[in-house]
Amino acid sequence: MLSIYLAAIDAPEEKSKFKKLYQLYEQDMFKTAYEILKTDFDSEDAVHMAFTNIIKHMEKITETDSPRTRGYLLITVRHTALKVLEMRNKIVRTGNTPAERLDDFDLEEYVISGIEAERLAAVLKTLPLEHYEILFLEIYMDMSITEISEVLGITYEAAKKRLQRAKKKFGEMAKEEFENAE
Repeated sequence: MLSIYLAAIDAPEEKSKFKKLYQLYEQDMFKTAYEILKTDFDSEDAVHMAFTNIIKHMEKITETDSPRTRGYLLITVRHTALKVLEMRNKIVRTGNTPAERLDDFDLEEYVISGIEAERLAAVLKTLPLEHYEILFLEIYMDMSITEISEVLGITYEAAKKRLQRAKKKFGEMAKEEFENAE
């Protein structure tokens, strides 16, 4: 299977990077997909689809053996597996609830004003998985909303709204954390 992926990549350095990614993370990606899909066949399909998507965004991966890269790959395969599950079960998405108005909390102002990075990281880790993943893709992977929507398999507008909600939730939790600490 690796040779099929490598055939889709032109640059030799990109081929080398992808080969290492495949060797390092293919089993973890399969396990992640299997936890959702419960079958080898569907899990292999999800891993294949995820790797195909990852090839489109190879420029976002700067280090092959890092927690950041592992997180990106596992998020990608998790969402791919969920799409496979939906297709398998013919589940129709009904969409998200109506958007809530964002309040005036300014996350950048908190960061710039000297809030400790460790405390923010602790708050980030307590976010619901859906919020954590989208913030991870935007902040750590430096992905645009368009790229995030591709990775998560959702529309641009859904990605934009999900990102707004994640930032709002993170802002509320950070504000609460720092108000309680004072």
